Amino acid sequence: LGGVIGGANSEITAGTTAVLLESASFDPLNNRQTARSLGLRTDATLRFEKGLRPELAPIALRRATQLMLQVTGGAAAQGIIDVFPGGRDLPKSVRLTTRRLRKVLGMEVDLDTVERVLGSLGFETRRQGSDEVDAAIPYWRSDIAIEDDLVEEVVRILGYDSVPVAMLSTPIPYQQPDHGRLLADAVKDTLASSGIQEVISYPLINPDDLAQVSANGAADAYLTVANPLNSEENCLRTSLRPSLLRILAANQGHGEGPFRLFELGRVFLPRPGDLPREQKMVCGVLAGRRWEPSWLAESEFLGFYDAKGAVEGLLQRLGVDAEYTPVQDPFLCPGRGATIAAAGVTLGVVGELHPAVAEKFDVRVEPVAFFELQLDSLVQALPAASRTFVPLARFPSANRDLALVVPADVPAGKVLDAITRHRLVRDADLFDIYTGDNVPPGTKSLAFHLSFQAKDRTLTTEEVNRSLDGLMRTLEREVQEQRRKAHDSARPQTRIPP
Repeated sequence: LGGVIGGANSEITAGTTAVLLESASFDPLNNRQTARSLGLRTDATLRFEKGLRPELAPIALRRATQLMLQVTGGAAAQGIIDVFPGGRDLPKSVRLTTRRLRKVLGMEVDLDTVERVLGSLGFETRRQGSDEVDAAIPYWRSDIAIEDDLVEEVVRILGYDSVPVAMLSTPIPYQQPDHGRLLADAVKDTLASSGIQEVISYPLINPDDLAQVSANGAADAYLTVANPLNSEENCLRTSLRPSLLRILAANQGHGEGPFRLFELGRVFLPRPGDLPREQKMVCGVLAGRRWEPSWLAESEFLGFYDAKGAVEGLLQRLGVDAEYTPVQDPFLCPGRGATIAAAGVTLGVVGELHPAVAEKFDVRVEPVAFFELQLDSLVQALPAASRTFVPLARFPSANRDLALVVPADVPAGKVLDAITRHRLVRDADLFDIYTGDNVPPGTKSLAFHLSFQAKDRTLTTEEVNRSLDGLMRTLEREVQEQRRKAHDSARPQTRIPP
């Protein structure tokens, strides 16, 4: 196969006494197509597919003949048969004008300097009038084809620092902010500052990996690439989950963690009769030990609340108030997953990876916490107004601890929202959830730290008690709450058993 590989009947053996040398130049496009169609990538194809000038063929022929005579002896036959098919428009010379030099570089370069520079690079020059010069292209410079190529050669030798600095002739256009790009940068910076390392994977993946993370065990619709570099990675990804789990599986052999990884990239969702819809996503996994083994502390492993904390920190940085509701997702463990929503828009999910899914990707560390957010939806949930500065309060706060008994199916977040909406409550923190003895069946006890504060005065005990009574009436009406105890935080208190 010309330009690809030789034949067995033309090989040189120990009994060879006469050799016919052929030095040829092959068409780069034809050579590349032949090598790809036959699956042969040889040293010859790597050279010919880049395009070699025909002028190199006789030079290489003479050099090969010279080396054979020096190393093996013998005699060379007289003459060279040269067959050139023609039909190729090979530029023999390129004309360069001082007008073009002035326009591209913004400075004056005389023809004497141009001839000196091009002559030092092997170009043969010939003047054409007072402001033009023809440069004959050396056989080894196949990259020279147009006038601007010569301009680049001139300024490269003269030095780019010789190009004068000039102000723009027109005003700089007004910047149009790209909210999607700004959001992506903020998301990556925030996750990286949380100790999660960014990874980047290829958008082409194996269809079998997509099937492993789908709900029905079969890959959803995807777009297949006609000429993939790897036959096993021939479809555009519709999810970041497979790539991230493959990276986690590849790294679990290097230690016990912690593994904190995230990727922000595009997925390609097919549309019938049209190009796929590109959507930006961010996915993260957290697994392994929370810290290195030490006799000073017990071993703990990253889990659901670590992933949820990373998401909460990200959304808090962006000024988004999100709600978390339980979700049934075959990708996640039952009872260990939640959807993330804000401003009436579903942002993504957070939870722990289902062991069956982890086994399919050969992930041996358990548990594996996971989160996924859609950046397009996150843009819609961003607050319209920018943040404003709120001065620190000048007056002290009054603290109370409050234990409530609510139905077991009432989320703690709903109770917390009702508390924080109260007029004088500055802050509320859930510190304990208890079920068991002394709590009626079908209920649970929630314990909160409450902080009451006014902006214009110091609250009296009577005002705090009245505010607390009003808060209790609100909770009784909204969450069917029953009060267990309320006391001043300065008094001794007993923590409810976990």
